[in-house]
Amino acid sequence: MFKLKQIDNFPEIRDKLDLAQLIEQSEDVCLCHAATIFGISKPEAKRQIQELILVVLPGFTDRQKV
Repeated sequence: MFKLKQIDNFPEIRDKLDLAQLIEQSEDVCLCHAATIFGISKPEAKRQIQELILVVLPGFTDRQKV
């Protein structure tokens, strides 16, 4: 694994790591909001969202899960 100083030498890697962390945090926040709004658990919210994605966005699904 890169040390932080090494990552700073490669901004494209640093940017991708930042983006990956942001997406992960955003997903967690969205799941919490969905679970709260609909009064369901976070895993159930995730399952329902994934199900919706399979129906609405077939071109963007994870091919390994389908």
